[in-house]
Amino acid sequence: MHDHENARVAGSDRTPVRPPHGRPHGPQAAAGNAAVVRMLRQAGHAWARERNEPATPEVPVQRLVSQITPGDGGTVRDVNVVGRPESPYTSTMGDHSTAYVVQVRAITERLRGRTPGDAAEQVRLLIQEVELLPGLRLFDSLPPERQRRLREAHDAVRGRAERLANGLVPEATQMLELQTLVGEFLHFRELVPLSTMNVRAVAPAEAGKGKGESGPSQVLAQHVNNGGSDPEDLRKAILALLDVSGVALVATQHDQDQLAALAPGLTRHQDPEQRAGLIVEQHLMSIETAYPGVVATAYGGSDQATEAILAQVGVQVEDRKERNRSSYRDKVASFDAQIHVRLGNLALSRGNAKEQKALDSVRLLRMQAADGLVANGGEAPPMPVTAEMTGARVRNPPQRYGSTVAGASAPAARGGSSMAMDVDMDGDMDMGEPSARAVAPEEEAAQAMEARQPLASQISMDEGGRITAFDSAGRSPSPFSGTMGAHTTAWVVHVDVVRRAITGRSVDAALAALSELTAEAHRTQATMAEHFPVEAPHQARLDEAYAALLRAGEQTAVAPEQTKVLFLQGVINALLTYLNYVPGATLQATDTTGRGEGTLRNRLLAHERGTTGAQPRELQDALLGLLDVEAAEAGQRPVLMEHHLRNVENAYPTCVADSRIRTLTIPHLLARWEGLAPAS
Repeated sequence: MHDHENARVAGSDRTPVRPPHGRPHGPQAAAGNAAVVRMLRQAGHAWARERNEPATPEVPVQRLVSQITPGDGGTVRDVNVVGRPESPYTSTMGDHSTAYVVQVRAITERLRGRTPGDAAEQVRLLIQEVELLPGLRLFDSLPPERQRRLREAHDAVRGRAERLANGLVPEATQMLELQTLVGEFLHFRELVPLSTMNVRAVAPAEAGKGKGESGPSQVLAQHVNNGGSDPEDLRKAILALLDVSGVALVATQHDQDQLAALAPGLTRHQDPEQRAGLIVEQHLMSIETAYPGVVATAYGGSDQATEAILAQVGVQVEDRKERNRSSYRDKVASFDAQIHVRLGNLALSRGNAKEQKALDSVRLLRMQAADGLVANGGEAPPMPVTAEMTGARVRNPPQRYGSTVAGASAPAARGGSSMAMDVDMDGDMDMGEPSARAVAPEEEAAQAMEARQPLASQISMDEGGRITAFDSAGRSPSPFSGTMGAHTTAWVVHVDVVRRAITGRSVDAALAALSELTAEAHRTQATMAEHFPVEAPHQARLDEAYAALLRAGEQTAVAPEQTKVLFLQGVINALLTYLNYVPGATLQATDTTGRGEGTLRNRLLAHERGTTGAQPRELQDALLGLLDVEAAEAGQRPVLMEHHLRNVENAYPTCVADSRIRTLTIPHLLARWEGLAPAS
């Protein structure tokens, strides 16, 4: 079923692409050990060459939507931020060292209760505080591309803040500029070194684990607002907002390539204590920026705080080193056994060059494992020099090679890491067939975080007062108790209907268009109620949502020109909430996973915009793919199909016309849908 909790609707969507043939995928790609990469480069493998050649990376595209709620006198009453900025990494969102909620609070608290100009001045001061973070001392050690992105993000956020603070932005668009400034600041902050760690690059199983940010943040915020908190509670909250396990991972990483992937900017020139110290220092500065005064109350001062937190990190470091030692001992033992066999093969083959090459390769891997063991406080035994004579050559024994770290939850399995890959030393390295890109755990966590947040709508407008773009994120409340339910027509369609209705219009014209959509939705409610009777609690939510929508429209009509567009964003939220409550729009279902509606939508938008044409049959399949009537009874499905056709016609009129889907009967379309729907 279509689940709008996971719908990420943006003006420009990217669809995950299939990795190129021959490239490592899954854990193999994430392990990325330097020795294997060097061997691949020497062998001329295409994937290894890619690492130093310009390429178009596959970047997980996140959408950040910030919506300002207007207060009295042209001030900001509240700011709702949903989603995350674009990732600093390729193929992963990364893990925050200091919880993301801290960065959001740092910017939103500077806006509340202030006019756009005053708020922008506060953001300028906030940018200056960020410029003092330890991570920016590592700028010269960053890869050139990361330097470019960070420099551009810094220039963009500082430039917009200065223009807004200096009164160089027209009054009608100041609040919208302030919304954009929130997103630009968080994008800049995400790119500051040490803000995030690419855990997936070295320990995929540990990436993207939720850390329970909201509770600790509330503890600190309550102290800032009211005072009187127990210092021990504050200390626990400050520590909980730091990814201590990730810091320990950075501190114990001995491989330079892996360290550069994990924490860009850090090098082996910083010893483990220095690496941990930099991250902890940045964490405490970030906490102080978002929750002024809590560090002193909790610890007595920054020096005491640093010492106490580093002690906690030290416990994690020692635990990780012990697990790493166990993993590397197993690897060394495995390689030693293989060296014995390879020495025997070499003797039996009378010095065959191919056998010598295979032996050298195993020895290289063994040296890497031994280095890892020593780096983690262990002692490696001497490398074997005697052969194991079996009387016959043993061909292609498996060579195990895995991550440079052991998993966080348990020691690595005997014989190597669970992320090991088999290497045939007598032939080419088999990377396996590429598979379709799966959603990384950290991306799932980001989507789940968004799903728990209220709807946010963000409009962009030009100086002439015309709406140029619209973004939506978050979720509308569920009509059901205990479940979000699942949509019949995909949620992206409803958002695209709104987008098409308001884009290119003035605020007043957009309000009129939304009023027409409201009237159409109310007529739909009356029709659908005959086929989808709802229980009393659902009906009460539906009635209140409609009343709230009408009130939002009335308030917008009389709102001051400076903030009218912000009220318009509230109308959009109210309309989407009402649409979610309309009978038949959402059904109770056990399967609430999306079925590739993002890909289907991209196909339709490409045709709608004329960038990539599609044949009528392809368009029909895409349009039908945005409908799910699996949970509906047989008698309800025809009305859902008819309602769906009206929705997609409002969202993608060119596609509907070119598909000639309206020439087909409802029974025929339902039969087609049955053929397209995945087996349950």
